[in-house]
Amino acid sequence: MALGDGIRRNVATISQEERDLLRDAIAELNQDPQRYPGNRDDVPLAGGVTFWFKQDEIHQATHVHGGPAFLPWHRELCNRFEALLRGVDSRLSLHYWDWTTDPHDLFTPNFMGAANGAAGEPWLSAGLYNPSATPFRADNPFDPNNNPFDPPRTLTRNLPSGPPPSGTPGWPSDAQILNAATFPEMRLLLEGAHGNIHGYIGGTIGNQHTAFRDPFVFLLHSNVDRLFAMWQQAPGQAWRLDPNQVYGTEGNTAGNDGILTPLEPWAGNPLNDPLTRRARPWAPPENEQVVKDSKHLTVVAPPAYDTVPEVPPESAIFVHVVTGQNISNTFPCTTYVDHPLPNANPNAILFVTHNWNPLGMPSGQGQFNNHPIGVWYDEGSQQWAIYNEDEEAMVEGVAFNVGAYAQPSSP
Repeated sequence: MALGDGIRRNVATISQEERDLLRDAIAELNQDPQRYPGNRDDVPLAGGVTFWFKQDEIHQATHVHGGPAFLPWHRELCNRFEALLRGVDSRLSLHYWDWTTDPHDLFTPNFMGAANGAAGEPWLSAGLYNPSATPFRADNPFDPNNNPFDPPRTLTRNLPSGPPPSGTPGWPSDAQILNAATFPEMRLLLEGAHGNIHGYIGGTIGNQHTAFRDPFVFLLHSNVDRLFAMWQQAPGQAWRLDPNQVYGTEGNTAGNDGILTPLEPWAGNPLNDPLTRRARPWAPPENEQVVKDSKHLTVVAPPAYDTVPEVPPESAIFVHVVTGQNISNTFPCTTYVDHPLPNANPNAILFVTHNWNPLGMPSGQGQFNNHPIGVWYDEGSQQWAIYNEDEEAMVEGVAFNVGAYAQPSSP
């Protein structure tokens, strides 16, 4: 297992060194200068929120549950959180907890904190909660005095003994989830198992309004996304990688949890949905909104996991390095991909992720593209291109992992 290879793995199998790095990076996200712009008392939206406390604010602002966008929305959340971790240490990945196994060995003062009662170290000293905080963020999300800048007073767990009873009545097994024929069937099973797991952990995670105050929730949701990714990449099911086919009968749904609804709060609530709260910096005064829905290729593309099947036929995986020759003269935020599979193929499907350390340099010395990205096909050059969505110029030397697939067959 290579630290820094970009693959999300079973967290129980990674080295103690990598556990320490992951723990420390999470703690770092709650320290200066890891804050969004502004100040606590800004109106109408508080600023100065740490990168860590922002996760709770994001989750409370949207609550995408019980609908078609549950899986893609949480994938976007996990991908963004992984990018924050890699901003601290570019070698890190958002590993998962396999919920068919007993997690108690993960709950130690050197990693995830206590399994029962107050979480304690390492999260108490990191300030993820403060029992004597005044002001503080209450457990009631509708408390008008709540401010995302403030710490909560509690962070608790209530684990029973033994592993979760996956596969028992009322608790879908991984096999049932992966064998589902359609997206609606699969996501209902997966969201049901996910809900049971929140209750199994209990405490702060057991409450949907406070779950994202506990770092363990991201190991849980990385596993949710892993199962989604495995379902997508099942042999002979390449249509599940196609944004226009993967969601099946739910592909054209709208509303708060719809596939065609912009992913919030990052889109800035352009539809003025009363159920969605805006959050900075994806709102004034920063206005760093990125509007995309669940069909966006960066959302449909599965991250790399250690349990995904082999790459399907008629595909290619390669690293694209930005050079002066492949940066667009017209659009400096764009770099052209030159590869025989996607070239002259507007129907190809490209999955692109950041290569966080293309030259294999020590931590902190590698060069990576710290911007949200998208892809488009240029009919003139007959090439696919990668571009920075914030329109910042591409920099020579950065690199991207590219998975290119031929047009998949229909289900």
